[in-house]
Amino acid sequence: MSELLDPVEYRFSFHKKSSYKGKSLFNIESSGTFTLEKVGANADEQNFTFTNLSYKSSNTNDPLLFSPVEWKYVRDIGIAAITNKKNFKPKWNRFRDKYRNPSNRVLLMVIEKLYFNTPLGMEHDTFSNGVYLPFFIDSDGTYQVGMHYKGLDYLAMPLDLPLETIFECRKHNEKETHLEGWVTLKEADLDRLLTDQGFRGKAKDYHISRDFSIDSKITVIIDNAANVIKHITFKSSIKGEQDLSEEIFYMVDSDFDSYRGDIHKIHDGKKYTLEDWEQYMREQRKPGRNFSNLDWDNVE
Repeated sequence: MSELLDPVEYRFSFHKKSSYKGKSLFNIESSGTFTLEKVGANADEQNFTFTNLSYKSSNTNDPLLFSPVEWKYVRDIGIAAITNKKNFKPKWNRFRDKYRNPSNRVLLMVIEKLYFNTPLGMEHDTFSNGVYLPFFIDSDGTYQVGMHYKGLDYLAMPLDLPLETIFECRKHNEKETHLEGWVTLKEADLDRLLTDQGFRGKAKDYHISRDFSIDSKITVIIDNAANVIKHITFKSSIKGEQDLSEEIFYMVDSDFDSYRGDIHKIHDGKKYTLEDWEQYMREQRKPGRNFSNLDWDNVE
């Protein structure tokens, strides 16, 4: 089914507010559309290309958008990295030079260092302030109810909290798989960060005391025939001492459906309407047919 290799179009809405000690750190509402093209969808190494189609933001009429963004996802070590980052530098330079002034000069220097000189810096920022995180799930496209599947670890920004993502298969049938996931603090990574002199110098009280809570829920619906994510809902709330607060909510949806167009059954990579499937079954049941290669539990 070659159509399953075509880029899939998505629409999204994203809302995030972060604050600490009464100061707003991040506040944005955005929406838009993008496509995702996957190569090696069931392989240990997968290539994802996200291409922006449209984008609106509540806090700027001239957003800095990098597109397309190419990722390599290595499932066995749980790392996803942007591979075409160097292509973004000219656009960043133009954006920086256009908007630089005495009041934001330091901020622009910090962003440039994060994006182009910090390992996985742009990646962590993208997962923290965008909708891509739930697309990266350690699975070969097969799921079993009750089993857990690893998502990505990332440094949530701007709070600088190391988080991990886990998914559990809650429902699986012929057409769809439903996953429920969550993000939690990765204690070992925070311990490691606090031994780093550079990080400890900028650590906040909540890093030391760990006096905060994380409440989250991620819902993912997958089209099984194509191993394509059809829907994502992400909710996360972090609350802690000294008015630490972060609220994130986003949704991602696609109209993709392997069964669109009156498709009744997909068997051995071929699509059948109900009429075609009944004809196929009649042919298979004719005297003298070889039934040894059929799994009747899956084709009835």
